Amino acid sequence: MSEISIPVVTCVQSTGSYGRFSAEPLDIGFGVTLGNAMRRVLLSSLPGAAVTWVKVEGIQHEFSTIPHVREDVLEFLLNVKEIRMRPVTQQEGKLFLDIETEGVVCAADIQPSIDFQVVNGELCLANLDSDEAKLHVEFNV
Repeated sequence: MSEISIPVVTCVQSTGSYGRFSAEPLDIGFGVTLGNAMRRVLLSSLPGAAVTWVKVEGIQHEFSTIPHVREDVLEFLLNVKEIRMRPVTQQEGKLFLDIETEGVVCAADIQPSIDFQVVNGELCLANLDSDEAKLHVEFNV
């Protein structure tokens, strides 16, 4: 019968948003089991917010095109998925984007809310290519 040894956990590297730890010695196959359990616990305890649905005015489905917008709806939605938000409260809420001019639409153009803060405001969501362009979007967070 093998002897069970208690693993020693050491911090290899740590910053404000990154940490690398080492646990050794572990029995064969136990590292994957322990790693999966830790990953699930850590991910479930991270606070965060994300867009759950989007409503674009005048659009019926995701395979449509938005008039005077270079990106189609599907590409716009993929860009929306990249928006990073910091929740201020633990409530669901709505954010709005109302643009009626030609140019680049960034995440910073989303109207500010008391419930959420957009972290990556420089993210390009769409390119409007006409002065007649109108983009009215409602986001549920």
